[in-house]
Order: sequence, then structure tokens, then C-alpha cells
Amino acid sequence: MAVDLEIVSLMATYRVGFLSPELGSLAAGELYVEVTPAGGDLPRLWVGTPQHVGVSGNVALMVPAAVTDLSVITVDPVDNPSSAHTVHITGTVVPGCEIELAALQGQDLVQVTSWSPWDAGSGAFDVLWYLPPGDDYRVRARMRAAPESYTDSNLFLVQ
Repeated sequence: MAVDLEIVSLMATYRVGFLSPELGSLAAGELYVEVTPAGGDLPRLWVGTPQHVGVSGNVALMVPAAVTDLSVITVDPVDNPSSAHTVHITGTVVPGCEIELAALQGQDLVQVTSWSPWDAGSGAFDVLWYLPPGDDYRVRARMRAAPESYTDSNLFLVQ
């Protein structure tokens, strides 16, 4: 794909919100200001990226600056609960840090829940969620300070 670097496009599109943008929700070049991230952190600036650049869900965190010391996140296998029971999500984070979790569904990774911040500074997390009945669920856990560092759970269904 050839790109003319001398072309500058004026795009009058940006959004402001109180939660992180959903995966695939921003057009390439679109800005999103997360005004008051959960946990009281400083505002964060996101940008939509073209699908082919390999960024998870076509959204990239621009500010604050990228983290160089990435944590290794592991999500333990998730059981298939009934719709009357919670989805039990556990895992480890080495070294410990704040993470964000979201439930995704299907091959297109449709985001089912908003990003939820969790303090995994102890090196572990243990979360209970209710999800509506459905198939092909997975939980994505990502570093709050470096959203491009993530891992997905196994596929599971809620019966």
C-alpha cells in the first residue's frame, strides 16, 4: 500500500468519554479523549489506527507515554458457567500492575463489556462477572499503562 506522506487531511472528528474506547470503535486518525479514567488517573489520549498496522482492535494509546517494562499477564482457563452463575476470571500479572479487563465475543471480537480497571499490583486478580448467555466468549486482560500488552482467555460459553 503506497502512501503519499505530503497529503495532510483535516479531520474534524474526535470523541470525549469517561471510559476507554471499545475495540474497533475509532476510525483511522480519529481521536478519543478519556477524560477521567477509572481509578482517578490522568486523562488519556487515544487514536484510531488502520486495521493493517497490527494494533489490537485498531486503537492505540498516545498519551501518557508508552511503558517499556511490560508485565506478563496470564488468564487462567475460564469454565463454562450457566447464565445463573458468575463467570470466574483469575490470573497473574508479573510484575504486578494495574490491568483492564473486557469480555469479547465472536470471531470479530465484539466488545461485550466496557474496559474495567483492576489493581493487580499484588501479582494476581480474581474477578466475578455476569455475562448474558452466549457462545465464543473470551476475556481480554491488558496492562492499563500499555494497552498493546494483552492476553486473551480460552473461549467459553455461558449457557
